Amino acid sequence: MTDRRHDIPSNEVDKILGFITDVADLPDDMELNADTSLFNNHLLDSMNLVALIAFLEEAFGIRVKPMDITIRNFDTVNLISAYIKRQKMDNA
Repeated sequence: MTDRRHDIPSNEVDKILGFITDVADLPDDMELNADTSLFNNHLLDSMNLVALIAFLEEAFGIRVKPMDITIRNFDTVNLISAYIKRQKMDNA
């Protein structure tokens, strides 16, 4: 049996997408999905990134370390989800 307690459910991915949709300045014709590049598409500025990190820490009970704030961890919602999963596993 697979231990799935650290998986990020799709409703939580939707929660992250919803937060980003609320704070990002999305063009009217843009569809945001879990693979959309948040940085290449200029969807997050520095203030939105700080808000996103605060949201993730509160919503998922993790601590985001400054050295972890990289494109490899935060460029897409899927990468953010993988980061959250790793953080939860490290703190288990």
